[in-house]
Amino acid sequence: MRLHFDRKVGLSDVTGSLCRAFIERCAPLREPKMPLDGKPVGVIAVGQLRNSGQQLFSEQVQMAMLCFGMIPVGGRSPAFQGGILHSTKDDISGDELGPTGARNTGLRVAEMALRLVP
Repeated sequence: MRLHFDRKVGLSDVTGSLCRAFIERCAPLREPKMPLDGKPVGVIAVGQLRNSGQQLFSEQVQMAMLCFGMIPVGGRSPAFQGGILHSTKDDISGDELGPTGARNTGLRVAEMALRLVP
């Protein structure tokens, strides 16, 4: 299962975002069964500036996913929290560091998913 939240980070958190609205409406996924329990989740966030709130956003999404029993998975160096990208004029092509972090986060989620398969 793959979830994509398309939100450019600018206010440093999920407050008032479509992502938060989606997470809050996922409450039925908690009871009576938790279908997301034990599944890995990684977060990739994009902001207009490097370190402009993407880390906090990623952290908040990971914390919310813990409520569903999911296993938060970070990336590798240089982005341990997940994929953190910066966008200039809606384009990440000038970001040399971010795509590597996003790729590594995806790889870590895939590795964790494979480890969890009995």
